Amino acid sequence: MANPARPTEIKLHLDEFDGTCTKSNHWLKNVTAYLTVNPLIFSDDEKKIALALSFMTQGAAATWSEDFMDHAYSLNPASNADIALQTPYGYGTWADFVTDFRKAFSPVDVQGTAMAQLMNLHQGRRILPSTSLNSISLPFVPR
Repeated sequence: MANPARPTEIKLHLDEFDGTCTKSNHWLKNVTAYLTVNPLIFSDDEKKIALALSFMTQGAAATWSEDFMDHAYSLNPASNADIALQTPYGYGTWADFVTDFRKAFSPVDVQGTAMAQLMNLHQGRRILPSTSLNSISLPFVPR
């Protein structure tokens, strides 16, 4: 009997994440795209989370990643839970990881940050007039 074909991993470029809040959403989308095109390889939540953590090796992201793994491995595997916190042993779910990631790294005020960046736009040596900025509408950002 022949062995089933081993799935081929589709390689997409993933940047290291250093914890910069303004880059967090873009980075998470890239990780999600990588997981989406490789469903047979990253078939469970632990594999998905392990991939994401492997690219969190710099700055505040490295510290957060280490804390995340320390917590995951410190829970009691016999009871499969942290009794005090009622959290599962191990990495938990991908959805919970994404929620925790966003809490830690999403900009606090997305719209305010975007407006501040717009206020500093330059065209050549000229600063864009504020009247131009008044006509820009920002998308709704749910909280």
